[in-house]
Amino acid sequence: MRALALLTVPVLLLTACAPKVSVQMLRPADVALPATIHTLAVVDRSAPTGAGQQILGTLEAAITGEGILEDRDGAREAMGGLTQVLRDSPRFEVVIISADNQAVESSIWDRELGWNAARRLARNVNADAIVALEAFDSDSFVDHRVETQTTNGTTTQKHVASRETRVLAAWRVYDVSEERVLDDVRDHAYTNTWEEEGASRREATDKLPSRAFTVLDLGRDAGVGYGMRIAPTYVWQRRAYYGGGSPRLKEAKNYVKAQDWEGAVALWTLAAKAADPKIRGKAEFNMALALEVGGDLEGALEWAKKAAVSLANGRARKYVSTLQFRIREAERVAEQMRAAEAAPPARGTQRPVEGGELAVPADEPAPQDRGMSRPR
Repeated sequence: MRALALLTVPVLLLTACAPKVSVQMLRPADVALPATIHTLAVVDRSAPTGAGQQILGTLEAAITGEGILEDRDGAREAMGGLTQVLRDSPRFEVVIISADNQAVESSIWDRELGWNAARRLARNVNADAIVALEAFDSDSFVDHRVETQTTNGTTTQKHVASRETRVLAAWRVYDVSEERVLDDVRDHAYTNTWEEEGASRREATDKLPSRAFTVLDLGRDAGVGYGMRIAPTYVWQRRAYYGGGSPRLKEAKNYVKAQDWEGAVALWTLAAKAADPKIRGKAEFNMALALEVGGDLEGALEWAKKAAVSLANGRARKYVSTLQFRIREAERVAEQMRAAEAAPPARGTQRPVEGGELAVPADEPAPQDRGMSRPR
């Protein structure tokens, strides 16, 4: 089981307004699975099995205009999104079940996986529980409108085409040893609308993404969303700080840009002694951010409260509330992660642990030090 890293990793975001950093944190699962669950097996039960069910799917495609294979591709994307989130989480080990439709008792009807089949599947991969995509369905509609605009007496028209796509997924989590369903979600829906403009209806419509693309896109979102429901997940949040108002605050901003947090903290410590309450409050606010970056949420809260008094503005008061919420969330994460710390040794069928790497977006630099207790 991967080691827990309850800390934050700062990444500088350059913006035209207030300087910001992006802070990574571990978000608790919405549904905490029992501590006895260490290894999850994921399986897709949404595929139809018999010839009759295949015919029903073909009829639906003919009636609604859906592509026969688009929902299957969308379901595969949902499974991919789910698996990626679960693997990136430090809470579970994950294994994918590859079995035919009969083995997973696939059906278009809302039938739970039988416990005999569940035990057989879990035993084959040494899993404690099964996460199943029970059903996947999508709908897509194209709409068109004409917008008229008059400027300096001249009237122009433009055609706007929109595609609204909705995917609906059903999920269950089966605790094999206790023979109980731990989570049962049948209305997990994701919807999005894409719009394009053109000189004609045809031009605008031709610019729209294909239905297949939108189903894949939302299918991935559905899988990611459900993964975050049942597993602690690394997420990113943006934090603004004060980079002006005094020479020291301006200089400290350059240290943050260079990822030299120790240098920035040294300057903010001096600025926090200023007689001007505004300068002092900005430095106190930034000190709170530095401690949050280092994982000291209680210390960050104390500095944020000082900043709220010195600055007497909504921004500082909001940061106090944000840190109070983060402390409560960290307590939930700690409770959920106690199971991971007590996990048995990884089995050979499980996904290899790659040094406990955090889930870092491809366009963000990787964390350099996951053991720091204070800003660098």
